[in-house]
Amino acid sequence: MKSKVRKILSFLVLPLFPENRELKKHKWHKPVKIITIIIASTSIYSILWLSAIFFLLPPSSGNSPLDKLLYYPAYIPLNISNLLSRFPIYGIVFHALSYVPPFGPMTLIAILSLIYFVTPSLPYRLAIYVSQRFYLKKVRIIFFAVLFGIGLFVFPTWKYQQLINEGSVIADEQCLKVNPLIIARKNSYINSMKILQASGSAQDYWTETDKYLDISKKYILAEDSWLAPKSIFG
Repeated sequence: MKSKVRKILSFLVLPLFPENRELKKHKWHKPVKIITIIIASTSIYSILWLSAIFFLLPPSSGNSPLDKLLYYPAYIPLNISNLLSRFPIYGIVFHALSYVPPFGPMTLIAILSLIYFVTPSLPYRLAIYVSQRFYLKKVRIIFFAVLFGIGLFVFPTWKYQQLINEGSVIADEQCLKVNPLIIARKNSYINSMKILQASGSAQDYWTETDKYLDISKKYILAEDSWLAPKSIFG
């Protein structure tokens, strides 16, 4: 009975993990196995936890200490999901799968959790295979070709994401530093026109005009300061 339970658990948690006597002799085998078990088990838990939140629990739940406690086992896969969400490919896949029933927006999280469930074993298997057969010319060519392909994908994606982040900072600076001056200048001009229409005194008009010109100068300086380091964007 115990052996059957162990086989079932091993199939659920370690379906692709290599186990043999030779590997067990190495010191690094056990730590890799422990890491794989942690990632796989927390990924399975996160799928069940997210399914319960979306489909079983009432909307009012989520603020109790028990709910916060239940979140912690899902911390690892969900934070890896959050890390991957910074890459543009995440957004493309998310929009492609967001209308897939029954999960909707949860689809990508579930797929990512499933990926974490199986992938910790794959690099380990690949490392063993390469280390055992690295003397073969074909294996070396394939290995370096895969590394090169990964580099070609990762570097442009990273640079693209970097440009997105810089563009977001630039847009925020425009909104926080430049746009308020544009609005203030517009309001000052409207006030000066109101003074003229109301037959206000010349002193009131020139006071408002001086204010308008002063804001305009500040706006020009702020705009020049905002544009100066952005030459990379043309």
